[in-house]
Amino acid sequence: MMVSHHVALRCLAALLVVASEGQATPTAEYSLSPALSSVSASVLINNIAPRYAHDGVTIMDAHDGSTTRFGGPGSPYFYYAMGYGLCTENGEGADSHCGQLSNNTVGVWSSRTLESGSWTLQSSFMPSSPESGWPNCTYYRSHAVRRVVPQAHTYSSSRSSSSNNEDNNTTSGDTGTSSQAAVEYVLYLNGQAGLDNECAACPEGSHSKCILAGTSSSPTGPFTYKGVVPLRYTDEGGIGDFDVFVDEVASGGGRGAHGDAGPAWTSERPPPAYVLYKRSGAAPPPFSHRMTLQQLDDSYLGVVANGSAGLFGAPFVEAPALFRRGETLYALFGKCCAFCAHVCASVRPNEGHRSFLPSPEQHAVVIACFTFMVWWGSRPPRVCGRHRPMYMYLPCLAFVTCVVVSCLRRILIIYYLLAELLLLLLLMLLGLMLVFQQ
Repeated sequence: MMVSHHVALRCLAALLVVASEGQATPTAEYSLSPALSSVSASVLINNIAPRYAHDGVTIMDAHDGSTTRFGGPGSPYFYYAMGYGLCTENGEGADSHCGQLSNNTVGVWSSRTLESGSWTLQSSFMPSSPESGWPNCTYYRSHAVRRVVPQAHTYSSSRSSSSNNEDNNTTSGDTGTSSQAAVEYVLYLNGQAGLDNECAACPEGSHSKCILAGTSSSPTGPFTYKGVVPLRYTDEGGIGDFDVFVDEVASGGGRGAHGDAGPAWTSERPPPAYVLYKRSGAAPPPFSHRMTLQQLDDSYLGVVANGSAGLFGAPFVEAPALFRRGETLYALFGKCCAFCAHVCASVRPNEGHRSFLPSPEQHAVVIACFTFMVWWGSRPPRVCGRHRPMYMYLPCLAFVTCVVVSCLRRILIIYYLLAELLLLLLLMLLGLMLVFQQ
C-alpha cells in the first residue's frame, strides 16, 4: 500500500512538525553523512518487516522513539530512537534482561524519504555513561523538539562615496534592525530505575520514573543534560509514556490548557509546547495509567504555572501522541495492551478538553434502559391462555448478561466496574425472581 509522507509518519506513530503554508521557517545547517537520497512522492511503510539502514543490510537498532522534520519539504526527517543492543529470545521473552539495564543508547537517525534502507545513524550516545553527564538510569522513549526564539538585532553600517555608483554617492551611517532566529534542540528521555541502577535523579515520590531533558545547538547532538522536567504528578507515582508537541502553527496565541495559564506566542518568544503523558502504574488507584497534558514554559525545560489539563480520557491507557488539526489539538492513546483498543480525545488550548467516549451520565442512562428492557422482556406472555414457562428465559438471560458485562468491561474498563457489578446483581436478582415465580 502506498501512502503519503504524512500518513506514513502517523503509521510510525511519530510526530511530524510542518510549518504552515506561507509561514517563514527558520533554517538550520545539518551535517549529514552520507548524502541522503532525493525526496520521492510516496513511500511504502511495512511494519511487519525489519527496517534497514542505508547499506540495506544492517537492521536498525531503533525503538521507542519519535520521528520529526524540523524544516519544510526537502529537509530530512530525524528519528530519535532507543537502542537495546543485540537481544536474544528464548520463546517467552528476551534473555540477558535486554532493555532493562543502564546500557540503553539514544540514536539519531536521518532520512529524506522514511523508506527502509534510507536511514543513516548520525550520532549515538549512552546517557548512563559517566562521560555523557546524564544521570545513571534506564532510559526509554526518546523525543526531540526544536525551540525557536526570533530575535531582533540592531545594526549600523557605513557606505563610502563613489562617483561611479549612484547608490553610493555619499558617505553615511545607516541603522536598522534585522531578524535572526535562535535555534535550540531539546531531547527528552523517560528515565526509570533498572535492574542495575536506582535512577536517583528522579524526585522523591516518583518511584524513580520521570522525564529528563538535555539541549543541543544541533539536531544530531551532543545533548547537554539540563535536569528533570517538573511535570505535574511526577512526585505522585511517577511518569510513564509521553509525547512532546511544539505548536508552531498555533492561532490566537499559545495559552495554557484552560486558556488562562500561559503567555501568548509573540515574535520574541518560542511557540507553545505541550507534553502529553500518562501517570505510571505506581500512581495510587484509580489514577494510575491515566492520561494528562501540561504546557511547557518558554525554556521547554520547565512548566507553566497552572498549565495542567488534569486527567482526562479513558483509564488504563498508554502510548500517547499529540497533533493539531485546525483549531483543535488531538490526543491519541491506546489501552495498556498492544493493539487492543484506542482512544481519542480533543484538547482546545483555550477551551479545555473533552473525550470522545460517552459521559458517565450517558452510561447511567444506557444501564437503566437495558435493565428496564430485560425486566420488560422477561414478563411472561400468554400463549393459548397459559403462561410460558419461566425457565425458558434463563439461558437467554444468562447469555445476554455475559455479553453486556463483557462489552462494558471493554468500553469502560475498570473505571465503571462498580456499575457493571451492580447491573450483574440486578440481572441475577431478576432471574431468581423469575424462578421463584414458578
